[in-house]
Amino acid sequence: MTAEEKRRTHQRELANQVNEEAKRRLTEQKGEQQIHKARKSNVSYRSVSQMPREREIREMKIFIDKKYETVVMPIFGIATPFHIATIKNISMSVEGDYTYLRINFYVPGSYLGRQEGNIFPNPEATFVKEITYRASNLKVAGDPSVPSTNLQNAFRIIKEVQKRYKTREAEEKEKEGIVKQDSLVINLNRSNPKLKDLYIRPNIAQKRMQGSLEAHTNGFRFTSVRGDKVDILYNNIKHSVFQPCDGEMIIVLHFHLKNAIMFGKKRHTDVQFYTEVGEITTDLGKHQHMHDRDDLYAEQMEREMRHKLKSAFKNFIERWRRSPRRSWSSSCPSETWGSRAPPTGAPACCSRPPALSAT
Repeated sequence: MTAEEKRRTHQRELANQVNEEAKRRLTEQKGEQQIHKARKSNVSYRSVSQMPREREIREMKIFIDKKYETVVMPIFGIATPFHIATIKNISMSVEGDYTYLRINFYVPGSYLGRQEGNIFPNPEATFVKEITYRASNLKVAGDPSVPSTNLQNAFRIIKEVQKRYKTREAEEKEKEGIVKQDSLVINLNRSNPKLKDLYIRPNIAQKRMQGSLEAHTNGFRFTSVRGDKVDILYNNIKHSVFQPCDGEMIIVLHFHLKNAIMFGKKRHTDVQFYTEVGEITTDLGKHQHMHDRDDLYAEQMEREMRHKLKSAFKNFIERWRRSPRRSWSSSCPSETWGSRAPPTGAPACCSRPPALSAT
């Protein structure tokens, strides 16, 4: 067989492989569309018996049912419920002796309708786009409160219910498509590889918290001082990168995951564990001398800390590298071939190719 024939045979094999991969990908996408979860219908009350019997409703005032996330509004003398999901936004203004409460609703053709398809059961029906209520700011004799108090309370409570509803919807949307992971098998042996006083990035909460990273039978577990736990399984790790603290202020262990995991109410495919090896900020107003004993002692302590942390991280990495369940690639950035460049719209960073890799 000549070289040209070998090349053509190899090209046919590659073409068949690409076609098979494309066919498999399209088949999986078609299956995903078939099992796509339908959007749930936001119905306030399934039956009349669930309708509240509060005094505000009998007095033809606006009432907010927090349990069913519904706003009951008087329309032509009839208490009409609207689910909080149908309300687009609200605004309140004071003009003279009156307070105005304006409520805008989602209708076909609005932003929600364009982004999420036809969510209206009957788009040909007549929809209410906005409603404006007016109440006096002057106190009426015999009335314990100002009439506009109901509008002010309704404005505040609707905002609270809307915020809670949108937060819950955002969390459910983040959870969609998350691949269910196996349970972490805890190894009760005290000699497990473990790193203490680490930070996780992205943060679990608003403020960063220290914790410990421990290697178990089939994965890692990060436990914060508050008790929060983040589990990363070995079979879910695609790449791992270790950045030593040579010339850096932090030492980092980075994991790129195959499937996203949930923590901090968000999904993440990249997780970092790091610790600081020196002072990130320096007080420029402090008078310093090159032969100051305190500064020399601090530099010596920082060098010792760098060596200690580097040894601890390398020992941790070498121990879990020998794990029989490890099946991902790992690398360490190369300082020699690194280059500093300011990316567009971001501060200057250092780009480094891997110095070594193992599988």
